[in-house]
Amino acid sequence: MNEIIKVIEAKSKKVNLLNLKETITEYKVKFPEVVEKFNEENPLGDWDGHIQEVIPAFVLSQYANLFSDIPKDNPWVFLNHIPADECEIFYKNLIELFVIRKDDFDGSRNIDAFLNNFSLPIKTVNLNSEFKQLGDFNLFNAQPILRLDRDRFFIPVTYCLYEACYESPLYWMLKDKEYKDQLAEHRGKTGEDISYEFLSNVFGKERTYKSVKIITKKGHVCTDVDVLCVLGSKALCVTTV
Repeated sequence: MNEIIKVIEAKSKKVNLLNLKETITEYKVKFPEVVEKFNEENPLGDWDGHIQEVIPAFVLSQYANLFSDIPKDNPWVFLNHIPADECEIFYKNLIELFVIRKDDFDGSRNIDAFLNNFSLPIKTVNLNSEFKQLGDFNLFNAQPILRLDRDRFFIPVTYCLYEACYESPLYWMLKDKEYKDQLAEHRGKTGEDISYEFLSNVFGKERTYKSVKIITKKGHVCTDVDVLCVLGSKALCVTTV
């Protein structure tokens, strides 16, 4: 999982995201001759209006590396009038930012098993046919990687991949009839341990307890709390699923 994210992050560096408000301000400072020339040619001109006109070019300049060849002598003219063939190259490279290939990874790593478990072959007939309305099971939630072909895989939303890695193993284990009865116990214990680890870093281990039983004055167990945090006269009770 971490190796996949590293590949995606490395590709994302081709895009130079800018704070456009700061960029326009810097543009005035760094290129005063441009401002002066504009004022000479347009004594009654509206500089701010001119800036609004060139903002689209500034936006596209963030993605300059996704074009095949931008003239260095006058990139703004190019970005304002992009040839049709360059548009096609741009869109292909834009999608490529979210595509991983098997050869992106060290051959010693078993990437095939991971991709087989979390990818969907998009050319499959009636794929995800059970998803018809909100509330229905969406196969994409369990397998958020789209298999484009044998070696290329498209990851549109990396957050969904994190979510699938956390939730999908539960459904795999439910299919194991021999393990199914132990699943709930182990899942609860794991959730308790994870919650305790997080909360003990906040409240301190001396004020964080797990597997706490609440006992009445008569000695009866009233309820139990997976993780209990105590701070002064306040208490936080956490029950994991």
